[in-house]
Amino acid sequence: MAKQPESFVITLSSKLSGSYNAACVGRDIALEADPSLKIHVFDSESASAGETRIALFLRDLIDAGLPFEEIVEKATAFIATMKTHFVLEDLSHLVKNGRISRAAGLIGTVLNIRPIMGENGHGELRRVVYKSAQRANADGAKSAAAVKKRHRPQGAKPARERIERARQRGK
Repeated sequence: MAKQPESFVITLSSKLSGSYNAACVGRDIALEADPSLKIHVFDSESASAGETRIALFLRDLIDAGLPFEEIVEKATAFIATMKTHFVLEDLSHLVKNGRISRAAGLIGTVLNIRPIMGENGHGELRRVVYKSAQRANADGAKSAAAVKKRHRPQGAKPARERIERARQRGK
């Protein structure tokens, strides 16, 4: 951070990890060494694809030549309205974290259940059940889909195609 006069840091939700606090400590150390730096640490209140969406949004603001303070303001507003949903490929992490019991994890695995998860608007995970994508966006908010497959990137293509077909049907 100390090599750039303006820096932005995006971290995993502070409700899920200590990365936000660690980045704030790093920012404070850099600012002690050089108070002229501008460094902002964003708590993504999200994970994975949500962090990617924030990074892409920041890139657009930077490319537009906006001043540092305006970028911080717009990105903070973007994070406040962003909703992230994802599907877990397996339940092992939920069992390890104590979010579901071993029995529920075993039954879910045997039945090949993959819950749709999301966050509550403040970076805390919750299970999400929607009857349709339209109901999920009933408030009229604009939506953007980010499809990520950590271990099998080629697996994202079918999901991306299904989302695009659903969007076309909804128009």
